Amino acid sequence: MMTSRLWRAALPAFLVLAACERAPDAPPADGSNPDATVGVELPAGATADGQLSGVNPGFLGATAPEDAYDLGDGAVCYIYANHVVRVSPRTEGGITGEPRGDEVAVLARGETGAREQCSEPGRIVTQEDEADTFAGIEGDVLFLDRASGEAGRMLIAMDLDANDEVLIEDAYEGDTVEIENGGLRFGTLERTTTAAADLVGVECEQGAEFVESGLEIGIVRLVEYDIDARERRETDRRVCIPLD
Repeated sequence: MMTSRLWRAALPAFLVLAACERAPDAPPADGSNPDATVGVELPAGATADGQLSGVNPGFLGATAPEDAYDLGDGAVCYIYANHVVRVSPRTEGGITGEPRGDEVAVLARGETGAREQCSEPGRIVTQEDEADTFAGIEGDVLFLDRASGEAGRMLIAMDLDANDEVLIEDAYEGDTVEIENGGLRFGTLERTTTAAADLVGVECEQGAEFVESGLEIGIVRLVEYDIDARERRETDRRVCIPLD
């Protein structure tokens, strides 16, 4: 009888201890779940399948790709109407952290499965000894922005539909490259000056300010290129840019 009374007295405490052992931990006050699966960190603007939004790697006014996908390790795949372009960072001499432009691989776009084409080899249109940056596609013309040492920057245009024939290989100055209504415009350096008298007939709104500041001024002649007709025209327009 005594044993029965002791058991009944101890039973509530036993049930409380058992309940404490089975009860899950209370969630943190901030509402987070510590047991939830943590997803892989994606690049800014990327979706779970690597799709990027709002990406346009081309010169000013260039046609934006229909889609872009992050491929990891800095590589991006751009999908255009007729072509799939894979752009991968290149390093100089294999030294990590020493960037040297892009390796650009191009494939003709198939009727279906453009996303899957991003993993196909393609043909490489950049040269290993040049520091080229992919600068967009207009129709079948691919553009590269080349860093060329003392020559400054070079504008490269190649015809993907004609065995990658080089259409343009010109030095250009400043931010003068622009694509508009099927045409390309860029500026080539004619001469430099520090004198206001040399700016007569030159489009140079800030010329007086540049002269007063003692800046070296580049006088740039604008060149126009009809992308569809593959025709180049030297214009009579000249603009100024500060070189210092």
